[in-house]
Amino acid sequence: WLSRKVSAPLSALTEEAFRIGAGRFDSDPKRNSTIREVNQLIQAAEDMKAGLRSFEKYAPRDVVRELVALGKEATLGGERREITVSFADMVSFTSLSEVLSPEDLVRLLEKVHTVLADAVSSTGGVIDKLIGDAAMALWGAPKADTDHAWNACIAALRARDRFQEMGADLTKTGLPALDCRI
Repeated sequence: WLSRKVSAPLSALTEEAFRIGAGRFDSDPKRNSTIREVNQLIQAAEDMKAGLRSFEKYAPRDVVRELVALGKEATLGGERREITVSFADMVSFTSLSEVLSPEDLVRLLEKVHTVLADAVSSTGGVIDKLIGDAAMALWGAPKADTDHAWNACIAALRARDRFQEMGADLTKTGLPALDCRI
């Protein structure tokens, strides 16, 4: 009885580790054990999956899964290859930041980052940096992409169109319409 009480949740955790290694990060908060240490392992696995799901918001899901599946730690170095890099920032962000409340500014930045991240990830790009109102994205790394320049242009057009669509909705909520340079 005691052996099953310990081994059953450990077997489930082993299966969960294999699922994570295969790129399946779905949450499963129902699992628990009467053994404190096993519960800590379950919670650590859930926290790890939450972190990986968060990472998927800024990098394409297949890139995240590929990095996890490789099982290698990132190291300095790299390889030479042609890639495409884009930079985007909001028009008049500094003046907006001087008149908006911190809460409204954060809401606005969340919308900007979401639009940019969606446009980038939907075209196979990766957000490299979010810096205030700016975003730097790249195509062709870490995953090779023979159409990296084309995909970056498509992402820019998608983001531009989405910012235009959002304009009326934002002004209704008291936020200014967004204009972004890419």
